Amino acid sequence: MKKISENQQGIAHLLLILILIIVAAIVVIGVVVVGRNNSSNKTGLADVSNTDKACQDKIHDQDFCKFAVQYNKLDNTPVQVTMTSQEDKGTSTINFKQDGKGNMEASMNAGGKEVTLDVIKLNGFTYGKSPTGAWTKYPDSSLSAPFVDEPLKDMNLFNGTKDYDEGGSVNYKKIGTEACGSITCFKYQVIDQRSPQAKTYIWFDTKNYMFRHMQYKDQYNVTQDMTIEYPPIKITAPDKFTVYKGA
Repeated sequence: MKKISENQQGIAHLLLILILIIVAAIVVIGVVVVGRNNSSNKTGLADVSNTDKACQDKIHDQDFCKFAVQYNKLDNTPVQVTMTSQEDKGTSTINFKQDGKGNMEASMNAGGKEVTLDVIKLNGFTYGKSPTGAWTKYPDSSLSAPFVDEPLKDMNLFNGTKDYDEGGSVNYKKIGTEACGSITCFKYQVIDQRSPQAKTYIWFDTKNYMFRHMQYKDQYNVTQDMTIEYPPIKITAPDKFTVYKGA
């Protein structure tokens, strides 16, 4: 993983960075790295009749730039994400969901290390599950609280700079359309000239231009697979928990 984080750059890297950081954090320190809330948009869906002008100026692809508009709003959208990472040490899985209102839930298992983490962030509190199965409730401000953040925010490939092609180093190749379960998606290859051996593909649907799937494989035989769904999401607290009293 160290090789990937040092060598894989650009948008292909940003799509993968959360998976790499979280799995590494679980294996090395046993916590989930996190951070932000933003609930200003309750619908999460953008007007797909428009595209991002900065994207159009760089990419010149109307379909991709409609996807860019939607992608920038995912942290305010109810989503469910399933991610798997396979490498020589085993398979790691991350299941994550958020309600678009700043509440989220994550369950993670690091392959080969027998480490499992369950975390819920709800209404200003964080709930962490111990290896024994017991839940503890922490204030978000507590340094002892398990941390959880929305993966889509940390993966935001269009965050802030609008440098959609990473200074000309990243290209997006439209492969065509294919089925994403019961819907139809556009398939693109993300080509980072600085990491020519890495293969990254993304899929977004042809109707709402929402991110649906991502696959990645590098020269170190590390593979990543991520699926995003948009069902109604309700985050709830555990049935039983103890309240953290402080150190």
